Amino acid sequence: DGQFYIAGLRDPLAADPQALLSGTQVDPARVHSQWQFYQSLEPEFVLKRLTASLAPPDSVRLSIVNDRIVAEGEAPDTWIDRAR
Repeated sequence: DGQFYIAGLRDPLAADPQALLSGTQVDPARVHSQWQFYQSLEPEFVLKRLTASLAPPDSVRLSIVNDRIVAEGEAPDTWIDRAR
């Protein structure tokens, strides 16, 4: 029938699968997808979630070093206690 059906896991922070079709010869209207929510453990996704959750002050920089999240900078004791 000329249709494509795709199903799988998708992290909400991942690129939109429909957007990946741009620049291809595939008509997005022919692609039907069904995604199941999941949270990836890819370091960049974990860092984004942690940053949103902890809401670090502007004086704190969160980064990934050797597959670990590192916080650098100065912060109020209340934020540090909550971050632990």
